[in-house]
Amino acid sequence: MPYAGTFNSTALQVKVALVTALQAQTGAGGSLPGVQVTYGWPGRNPEREWIFFGDISWAGEDWAPYGARHREENYTIDVIINIQAPGGQDNDVESTAFAYFGVIESYLRTNPFQSATGQITQLDILPEQVRSSPVPEGSECELRAKVRVMARI
Repeated sequence: MPYAGTFNSTALQVKVALVTALQAQTGAGGSLPGVQVTYGWPGRNPEREWIFFGDISWAGEDWAPYGARHREENYTIDVIINIQAPGGQDNDVESTAFAYFGVIESYLRTNPFQSATGQITQLDILPEQVRSSPVPEGSECELRAKVRVMARI
């Protein structure tokens, strides 16, 4: 049973669907071959390339324009894309991180939840920070972003 405070929220449904859709692209021939896609922190020994969907943060809710039966919720879902390349250079790992960001962005542009729920009015991804650095094995890049969702429920 869902937590009572999120019963009328699209957040969990959207996060689960995002993870499931991207996990489906990790096999041979997919857009993210070999990438570890997780619903939360990937653990202490993640793969060299991973994407995780983390915290959900609500920016607010607005009941007024929609009456007592409806409200608009605004929230974000944290995304981290991490790439480690043995012997690689910063530009290599950054290029890969941005390519994976593009896969997520392209998926969201189709507004995959519109037909299923009829509730999502805005769905996009905003990059926040890219940090690259040499590591003993080569180079590592971490791209942080937020999936931004606006839904009418």
